[in-house]
Amino acid sequence: MIVLHQHGMSTKSPKFNSPKAFVKWVGGKSLFVDKIVECLPPHDLINTYHESFLGAGSVFFSYKPKRAILSDLNSQLIETFKNVKTSPRKIYSCLQKFISLHSEDFYYNQRKLFNRNRSKFTISQAARFIYLNKACFNGIYRVNVRGEFNVPFGYRDQISVASKEEFVEIAKVLSKASFMAEDYAKISQNGRKNDVFYFDPPYPPLNKSSYFTHYTKDRFGKDDQIALARVANKLAKKGCYVLITNADKKEIKKLYRGWHFKKIRRARALTCLKKVHRVQELIITNYEPSVWVV
Repeated sequence: MIVLHQHGMSTKSPKFNSPKAFVKWVGGKSLFVDKIVECLPPHDLINTYHESFLGAGSVFFSYKPKRAILSDLNSQLIETFKNVKTSPRKIYSCLQKFISLHSEDFYYNQRKLFNRNRSKFTISQAARFIYLNKACFNGIYRVNVRGEFNVPFGYRDQISVASKEEFVEIAKVLSKASFMAEDYAKISQNGRKNDVFYFDPPYPPLNKSSYFTHYTKDRFGKDDQIALARVANKLAKKGCYVLITNADKKEIKKLYRGWHFKKIRRARALTCLKKVHRVQELIITNYEPSVWVV
């Protein structure tokens, strides 16, 4: 467990006037990202920020660390981030062409092209990823056992994406980051003292009809939650700052006995049933974050 000393410590939290995430992600933290960021260490105390289970990257965009390693097992997502980082204007231009042709038939044609070109990632493929994310049902990213994106059309008349100026600003923030399509456990092996690790794994399902683990062809179950806790505890012993968001469930709390817990209540959609439940989530840390909250 990291012991913090307040003497000489900056208590200012990062400002939140940051570019917003350019994709929508199930389980995304945009609704309470400020509560997460205020629990992260001030920038002058850390070396490198690591975020696995990247998704939309809302926490990264709000925290804006000076140096970051962003990772996710979803290689299509990671390649899209890379292309936005290097070619924001071209991504925007390509997206505008897709939006001008938006229809149900066009969506399914682009979904077919996306799956056919998974191994040939280009600017067009990155823009296609963003278009499908915005046009599909509820912004879900779900794949079948072959790794093919299979979410149906979302029946939206209009597709909203970031402006050209916003994409340029997003690229500036992404310039501080490097990207890896790797498992979180492999990324964590390079952790050093005073590095920050933020983990936002797929949560345990609310019920048998909840689909919160289908972001890759693999699934994230009970054994995976246990493995993540082992990795988190190893990082804590190295002197890293570790912050995890997860479901407020007894089995999760048991995995992080001796850590600090902050409860957050929010709405969570059950997309397959078109229902919204008020659920309680946890911010879990191996340090006491309240010393940084003004």
